[in-house]
Amino acid sequence: MNIVFYRARWSAVVLTMLSSIALAESDDRRHYDIRTDPSKPARALLESYRGSGSERALRVAKAKETMKSNRDAFAQRVPALQIEENPVTGLPEIIGVGTAPAALTGPSDENPEAALRNFISNQAGLFGLTAEQAAQLKTHSAYTNPAGNLSWVEFEQVI
Repeated sequence: MNIVFYRARWSAVVLTMLSSIALAESDDRRHYDIRTDPSKPARALLESYRGSGSERALRVAKAKETMKSNRDAFAQRVPALQIEENPVTGLPEIIGVGTAPAALTGPSDENPEAALRNFISNQAGLFGLTAEQAAQLKTHSAYTNPAGNLSWVEFEQVI
């Protein structure tokens, strides 16, 4: 199996104080993302988790530099690499090779979930993750169509 397309849904799940944040606009909390919530309580809670000031700015700058260097190194190995970033997080959301006759990985006998997990582990820095964080990703969904020629796997990060 070659991984030629990757899409991930990165979710931040806030387990505490979530009920205190007003969600009047939507009753569907399955797709709630505190990073896109403009309410003052959500902003305050998010800032309390992220840290403040120069310490946070240094962490963010270091993470962005690590992601860029990993992306550049990966692009050297896969010249047809195409990455679409999430507009909220700036993290890779879709990784592929477009219409080029290339693949993101070599052939594998692993099931799609294991193959993708290994890909993310090997490219953890590309996603702004440490190896430990990559290992802790939870499977959100894993599906292979009846013909067996198309699979979809989503992981999420639970904080």
